[in-house]
Amino acid sequence: ASEAIRDIFGCAPDEVREDFSPIARAILPEDFDALIASIEASAAGMTTWEFEYRVRLPDQPVRWMFGQSTPERLPDGALVWHGFIADVTERKRSEEALNSSQLILEEAERKYRSIFENAQEGIFQSTPDGRYVSANRALATLLGYDSPEDLMSSITNIARLYVDPEDRRRLLTLAEEQGIVTGFETQYVRKDGRTIWASLNERVVRDG
Repeated sequence: ASEAIRDIFGCAPDEVREDFSPIARAILPEDFDALIASIEASAAGMTTWEFEYRVRLPDQPVRWMFGQSTPERLPDGALVWHGFIADVTERKRSEEALNSSQLILEEAERKYRSIFENAQEGIFQSTPDGRYVSANRALATLLGYDSPEDLMSSITNIARLYVDPEDRRRLLTLAEEQGIVTGFETQYVRKDGRTIWASLNERVVRDG
Protein backbone atom coordinates (compact mmCIF):
# COMPACT_ATOMS: atom_id res chain seq x y z
CA ALA A 1 0.00 0.00 0.00
CA SER A 2 1.24 3.49 -0.85
CA GLU A 3 1.39 6.50 1.45
CA ALA A 4 -1.73 7.93 -0.27
CA ILE A 5 -3.78 5.42 1.68
CA ARG A 6 -3.54 7.86 4.61
CA ASP A 7 -5.66 10.36 2.68
CA ILE A 8 -8.27 7.75 1.77
CA PHE A 9 -8.68 5.63 4.90
CA GLY A 10 -6.86 7.72 7.52
CA CYS A 11 -4.32 5.05 8.39
CA ALA A 12 -0.70 4.20 7.62
CA PRO A 13 0.26 1.61 4.98
CA ASP A 14 1.82 -0.64 7.61
CA GLU A 15 -1.43 -0.69 9.58
CA VAL A 16 -3.41 -2.35 6.80
CA ARG A 17 -0.97 -4.90 5.42
CA GLU A 18 -1.99 -7.44 8.04
CA ASP A 19 -5.24 -5.97 9.39
CA PHE A 20 -8.28 -4.87 7.39
CA SER A 21 -10.09 -3.26 10.31
CA PRO A 22 -8.66 0.30 9.86
CA ILE A 23 -10.09 0.30 6.32
CA ALA A 24 -13.36 -1.28 7.43
CA ARG A 25 -13.91 1.47 9.99
CA ALA A 26 -13.69 4.16 7.30
CA ILE A 27 -16.21 2.55 4.92
CA LEU A 28 -19.82 3.58 5.32
CA PRO A 29 -21.80 0.68 6.85
CA GLU A 30 -24.41 0.98 4.08
CA ASP A 31 -21.75 0.11 1.49
CA PHE A 32 -19.68 -2.40 3.44
CA ASP A 33 -21.52 -5.66 2.67
CA ALA A 34 -21.76 -4.89 -1.04
CA LEU A 35 -18.05 -4.04 -1.12
CA ILE A 36 -17.10 -7.36 0.49
CA ALA A 37 -19.45 -9.23 -1.87
CA SER A 38 -17.80 -7.59 -4.88
CA ILE A 39 -14.35 -8.68 -3.69
CA GLU A 40 -15.56 -12.23 -3.12
CA ALA A 41 -17.06 -12.29 -6.61
CA SER A 42 -13.77 -11.12 -8.07
CA ALA A 43 -11.95 -13.90 -6.22
CA ALA A 44 -14.42 -16.58 -7.26
CA GLY A 45 -14.29 -15.70 -10.94
CA MET A 46 -10.73 -14.35 -11.07
CA THR A 47 -12.18 -11.24 -12.69
CA THR A 48 -11.21 -7.60 -12.45
CA TRP A 49 -12.64 -5.96 -9.37
CA GLU A 50 -14.38 -2.61 -9.80
CA PHE A 51 -16.51 -0.91 -7.19
CA GLU A 52 -17.64 2.52 -6.03
CA TYR A 53 -18.23 3.09 -2.34
CA ARG A 54 -18.23 5.79 0.30
CA VAL A 55 -15.81 6.49 3.13
CA ARG A 56 -15.96 8.89 6.04
CA LEU A 57 -13.08 9.87 8.26
CA PRO A 58 -13.58 11.63 11.62
CA ASP A 59 -14.61 15.30 11.22
CA GLN A 60 -14.63 14.98 7.42
CA PRO A 61 -17.48 14.82 4.91
CA VAL A 62 -18.41 11.62 3.12
CA ARG A 63 -16.29 10.94 0.05
CA TRP A 64 -16.78 8.57 -2.89
CA MET A 65 -14.03 6.13 -3.87
CA PHE A 66 -13.58 4.06 -6.99
CA GLY A 67 -11.48 0.93 -6.74
CA GLN A 68 -10.17 -1.28 -9.52
CA SER A 69 -7.78 -4.22 -9.29
CA THR A 70 -6.86 -7.47 -10.97
CA PRO A 71 -6.53 -10.69 -8.94
CA GLU A 72 -3.49 -12.97 -9.22
CA ARG A 73 -3.19 -16.42 -7.71
CA LEU A 74 0.19 -17.03 -6.06
CA PRO A 75 2.05 -20.38 -6.15
CA ASP A 76 0.93 -21.16 -2.61
CA GLY A 77 -2.71 -20.70 -3.62
CA ALA A 78 -3.19 -17.30 -2.00
CA LEU A 79 -4.72 -14.40 -3.89
CA VAL A 80 -3.31 -10.91 -4.29
CA TRP A 81 -4.90 -7.98 -6.08
CA HIS A 82 -2.94 -5.35 -8.01
CA GLY A 83 -4.90 -2.12 -8.34
CA PHE A 84 -5.68 1.39 -7.22
CA ILE A 85 -8.27 3.46 -5.38
CA ALA A 86 -9.22 6.94 -6.57
CA ASP A 87 -11.27 9.70 -4.99
CA VAL A 88 -14.20 10.33 -7.36
CA THR A 89 -16.25 12.59 -5.08
CA GLU A 90 -16.32 15.50 -7.52
CA ARG A 91 -17.44 13.25 -10.37
CA LYS A 92 -20.21 11.78 -8.23
CA ARG A 93 -21.35 15.27 -7.23
CA SER A 94 -21.44 16.27 -10.87
CA GLU A 95 -23.45 13.15 -11.72
CA GLU A 96 -25.89 13.87 -8.88
CA ALA A 97 -26.27 17.46 -10.07
CA LEU A 98 -26.90 16.25 -13.61
CA ASN A 99 -29.43 13.71 -12.38
CA SER A 100 -31.18 16.40 -10.36
CA SER A 101 -31.25 18.69 -13.39
CA GLN A 102 -32.61 15.85 -15.50
CA LEU A 103 -35.41 15.26 -12.99
CA ILE A 104 -36.28 18.96 -13.08
CA LEU A 105 -36.32 18.90 -16.88
CA GLU A 106 -38.48 15.78 -16.93
CA GLU A 107 -40.95 17.40 -14.53
CA ALA A 108 -41.03 20.56 -16.66
CA GLU A 109 -41.60 18.44 -19.76
CA ARG A 110 -44.42 16.56 -18.02
CA LYS A 111 -46.12 19.81 -17.03
CA TYR A 112 -45.66 21.27 -20.51
CA ARG A 113 -47.04 18.10 -22.09
CA SER A 114 -50.10 18.27 -19.83
CA ILE A 115 -50.74 21.89 -20.80
CA PHE A 116 -50.10 21.12 -24.46
CA GLU A 117 -52.53 18.21 -24.55
CA ASN A 118 -55.30 19.67 -22.39
CA ALA A 119 -55.32 23.33 -23.39
CA GLN A 120 -58.45 24.74 -25.00
CA GLU A 121 -56.32 26.90 -27.31
CA GLY A 122 -54.63 25.50 -30.36
CA ILE A 123 -50.91 25.03 -29.70
CA PHE A 124 -48.34 24.00 -32.27
CA GLN A 125 -44.68 24.02 -33.25
CA SER A 126 -43.65 24.54 -36.85
CA THR A 127 -40.58 25.07 -38.97
CA PRO A 128 -39.97 28.28 -40.96
CA ASP A 129 -40.81 26.43 -44.18
CA GLY A 130 -44.29 25.65 -42.85
CA ARG A 131 -44.05 22.06 -41.63
CA TYR A 132 -45.82 21.13 -38.41
CA VAL A 133 -43.51 19.60 -35.79
CA SER A 134 -46.31 19.11 -33.27
CA ALA A 135 -49.92 20.16 -32.80
CA ASN A 136 -52.41 19.61 -30.01
CA ARG A 137 -55.94 18.28 -30.28
CA ALA A 138 -57.49 21.70 -29.71
CA LEU A 139 -55.81 23.01 -32.87
CA ALA A 140 -56.96 20.01 -34.90
CA THR A 141 -60.53 20.53 -33.66
CA LEU A 142 -60.37 24.26 -34.38
CA LEU A 143 -59.41 23.55 -37.97
CA GLY A 144 -61.87 20.71 -38.44
CA TYR A 145 -59.46 17.76 -38.46
CA ASP A 146 -60.06 14.45 -36.70
CA SER A 147 -56.77 14.44 -34.80
CA PRO A 148 -53.38 16.17 -34.58
CA GLU A 149 -51.97 13.39 -36.76
CA ASP A 150 -54.67 14.01 -39.37
CA LEU A 151 -53.87 17.72 -39.37
CA MET A 152 -50.10 17.30 -39.64
CA SER A 153 -50.31 14.70 -42.40
CA SER A 154 -52.86 16.73 -44.38
CA ILE A 155 -51.22 20.15 -44.09
CA THR A 156 -47.69 19.79 -45.43
CA ASN A 157 -47.32 23.57 -45.64
CA ILE A 158 -49.02 25.86 -43.14
CA ALA A 159 -49.35 28.56 -45.80
CA ARG A 160 -52.25 26.51 -47.20
CA LEU A 161 -54.29 27.40 -44.11
CA TYR A 162 -54.15 31.14 -44.75
CA VAL A 163 -56.86 32.83 -46.81
CA ASP A 164 -54.20 35.37 -47.72
CA PRO A 165 -50.76 33.66 -48.03
CA GLU A 166 -49.17 37.10 -47.67
CA ASP A 167 -50.22 37.02 -43.98
CA ARG A 168 -47.97 34.02 -43.42
CA ARG A 169 -45.01 35.86 -44.92
CA ARG A 170 -45.72 38.96 -42.80
CA LEU A 171 -45.96 36.82 -39.67
CA LEU A 172 -42.61 35.16 -40.36
CA THR A 173 -40.96 38.54 -40.96
CA LEU A 174 -42.29 39.91 -37.67
CA ALA A 175 -41.22 36.77 -35.81
CA GLU A 176 -37.71 36.97 -37.24
CA GLU A 177 -37.39 40.67 -36.37
CA GLN A 178 -39.00 40.64 -32.92
CA GLY A 179 -38.65 37.06 -31.67
CA ILE A 180 -42.19 37.23 -30.22
CA VAL A 181 -45.42 38.10 -32.02
CA THR A 182 -48.72 38.55 -30.15
CA GLY A 183 -52.26 39.13 -31.36
CA PHE A 184 -51.54 38.62 -35.06
CA GLU A 185 -54.96 38.34 -36.67
CA THR A 186 -55.55 36.42 -39.87
CA GLN A 187 -58.13 34.21 -41.57
CA TYR A 188 -57.69 30.45 -41.73
CA VAL A 189 -59.36 27.93 -44.03
CA ARG A 190 -60.78 24.92 -42.21
CA LYS A 191 -60.82 21.39 -43.59
CA ASP A 192 -64.48 21.80 -44.59
CA GLY A 193 -63.69 24.97 -46.55
CA ARG A 194 -65.16 27.43 -44.08
CA THR A 195 -63.04 30.36 -42.99
CA ILE A 196 -62.41 31.50 -39.43
CA TRP A 197 -60.64 34.44 -37.85
CA ALA A 198 -57.70 33.51 -35.66
CA SER A 199 -55.40 35.44 -33.34
CA LEU A 200 -51.86 34.04 -33.27
CA ASN A 201 -49.16 34.37 -30.62
CA GLU A 202 -45.78 33.03 -31.73
CA ARG A 203 -42.32 32.78 -30.23
CA VAL A 204 -39.17 31.97 -32.16
CA VAL A 205 -37.12 29.09 -30.72
CA ARG A 206 -33.76 28.39 -32.31
CA ASP A 207 -32.76 24.75 -32.22
CA GLY A 208 -29.24 24.17 -33.51
